Amino acid sequence: MAISNLHPKTGWLLCILICASLLCRAQQFSIQNNGINEEHRDHNTIPTSSVLIAKRVNLYIFSRSPKFSLATFIIRNTTRFQRLFNSRKMAVITIRRADEMPAQLAAELGSNGTRMLGTLWIDSHGVYKTGRALFVLGKDTIDYTTIRRDEIARDFLPLQPYCDTATKIIIGACYAAASYIRPGNEQLVDSRMNGDSLMMALGALFPKSSVYGTSSWIMTTPMLFGHDWALAGHPLERKFWDEIYQPVWNSMGSWFKYSRRAGNIERVNTVYLDRHGNMQVNEIDWIDAGRHREKMEKNLAKLKTKRRPQAKQQG
Repeated sequence: MAISNLHPKTGWLLCILICASLLCRAQQFSIQNNGINEEHRDHNTIPTSSVLIAKRVNLYIFSRSPKFSLATFIIRNTTRFQRLFNSRKMAVITIRRADEMPAQLAAELGSNGTRMLGTLWIDSHGVYKTGRALFVLGKDTIDYTTIRRDEIARDFLPLQPYCDTATKIIIGACYAAASYIRPGNEQLVDSRMNGDSLMMALGALFPKSSVYGTSSWIMTTPMLFGHDWALAGHPLERKFWDEIYQPVWNSMGSWFKYSRRAGNIERVNTVYLDRHGNMQVNEIDWIDAGRHREKMEKNLAKLKTKRRPQAKQQG
């Protein structure tokens, strides 16, 4: 039937349907071409399945502690406040025990694998006097030896389905990547921190993802998100001016990345969190920006220099 023989209204309707059909075909063709381009562009970095995940969320995990910590208080509440403006891109959970994670993860991310993690921040404290890199998850204290235990490794099982090659895991604890020798005094013996071993052990549980940590402090100013140097370390307490902390001062702003896929640990520029909670790497390192190097040298000169006799190794 020729269009000229149709009723005028019917003809217009048919024209509209034909135009709509052509538009849909053009959009499908464009999407297919873009998909092909994305696949070729990211073939050597991130698998297409990771790039095309519909929704990627940045997760921040906090552990409840009976002891008050100013640093934890600042980070936790700043994160909760930032989430008010990024509810679709950020998730925050607080646990007392690691076995509480599955239910909270399902509530925040679902259980069908459609919401993968972009940045995974595990907030914790480092304890310098122990002489080893560590962090706390729930009630479990985790270092490079305990993380290999079956009961500790099980703590991370609920997180694994949400992590892939595009996931960046941050150990949000001071000294987490430290591999230097912590000096001793009359109470403590010299001790290697073994943060590199901790990062590799955590990376073994998340073989597709990259693990990040700092060898210095992770204390932050209230401007946690969108501030280039918020994670460079801002020591507040007087105890940090003791010479035993000299290795920590020397490594301010130093961040490291471990990739099990690449099989190495590499130094990266100081990292930061953007306003959506994504971990980003600065174009230059903290020490090379502004007058930071001069400031650090002045701080090192202010450290207490009175040497104390080192404690004797027992056993």
